[in-house]
Amino acid sequence: MSLPFGADPKNGRDTHASDSMPKDGDIHGSHHHERPENTDPHYNEYATILKTHLGIVESELSRLKSTQISELGEAEKYHTAREFEVGEKDMHVQEARALRVHPWKWREVKNKYGINPSLPALIVSSNGHGRPRRGSTKRRSTRHNDTPGSGNSILEEDPPFENAYRLAINSKILLNLLNDCTGMDFPEDRNVWLRPFKYLVAYEMEIRQTLQDVEVIFDQFEAGSRLSDQIDTSQPNSEVSIPGAKPMREGEELMAGAAELAPHAMDASRAKVERDHLRCLVEFMDTDMQDIFDVKRQVADQTLKEVAFEHLWLLYRPGDLVYSTTSPEESKTCQAYRVLHVTGGRPILDPANKSKIYAVRNRKDRESETEENVCDNIRGSYSYVTPFIIDCFSVDFDGDRLGPKPMRVVIPEYSGKRKVDALEVMSPEAGKTVSNTLCTS
Repeated sequence: MSLPFGADPKNGRDTHASDSMPKDGDIHGSHHHERPENTDPHYNEYATILKTHLGIVESELSRLKSTQISELGEAEKYHTAREFEVGEKDMHVQEARALRVHPWKWREVKNKYGINPSLPALIVSSNGHGRPRRGSTKRRSTRHNDTPGSGNSILEEDPPFENAYRLAINSKILLNLLNDCTGMDFPEDRNVWLRPFKYLVAYEMEIRQTLQDVEVIFDQFEAGSRLSDQIDTSQPNSEVSIPGAKPMREGEELMAGAAELAPHAMDASRAKVERDHLRCLVEFMDTDMQDIFDVKRQVADQTLKEVAFEHLWLLYRPGDLVYSTTSPEESKTCQAYRVLHVTGGRPILDPANKSKIYAVRNRKDRESETEENVCDNIRGSYSYVTPFIIDCFSVDFDGDRLGPKPMRVVIPEYSGKRKVDALEVMSPEAGKTVSNTLCTS
């Protein structure tokens, strides 16, 4: 068998091939002017490997950078990132603002149970009685780096009605946050709350603290992202691949390494949405519930002198010790009671008055109101608001036995404000200002 010229008779290899390969000292030597494909017989094989790895990297980067939005408004999930939790799949498209609608448009906008991702995070409506508000009390965030669309300054112009009456929490992210910070369960099919939004009042501090925590988390993500960008721009790519270097990782390992970036990106996106949606809710609380929180703080500070009818529920909580005068004009004694339950004092969901509600008149009988009497009074009254009802009890002694005696107090709606020490049932703080002698019956 004939061998090519210059081939080794023992192994058939070309003895001159090694002479044509560049040595370590020839990289910058006499062969530097020649193209590598001409000087390295293994160039094509090496270039093929590089192109394969480059294609894998480019494909993975393309998948990570393109968070495509489907026609249903949901972000597509890729296997390189962790799966979205409940409420995250629509967090990239839902607006973090409050949509204000007229009361007669409410059913057109909020026309189904649960969450509608095509609508903003909050849907707000007034009670529709047509009474003008006391003026806009919109407040902007004190954070100077906030821009429009970032979850601040999100409230639209208020329609010409009184305070907001209906609130729909139209955000899965927001409902999950409320679940976590309050320990309560807020299902999606029961996401419409009515004024005075008692959950928001009861858990005000927890909600505000959660907002601060989420803002800190997002700021940390932003700081880390800026630092990473600075490192990338300050260190240009100066690596040079030369023949004989260690081969690159296999395609599966490269994809796994690139996927490590995905959870960080998704966590940063979630933190931003949580921050924006919580800011939206807190701004609603600061704007539409400002009067409620003002009374709440005055009650806590024991500085409240006068109270409006709609804020009576802030004065009486189950378990509170209260006082009631047996005769507001002449009596020098008062009775101590323990509050069991309060209800009423809410607008009636019947602006057309089809249920024929009329105002409760002051009754001469000051004995405890029975269930039947209260129901009769409500049905026979003319008002847009139900009377405020306090169920309480006192300790009584009949000469033989000592036990609780129930008492029900009905306070009909009144206009304006009344002094807290002139109410039928007073808190202990208000009772201290009255020079009455406390008796226990």
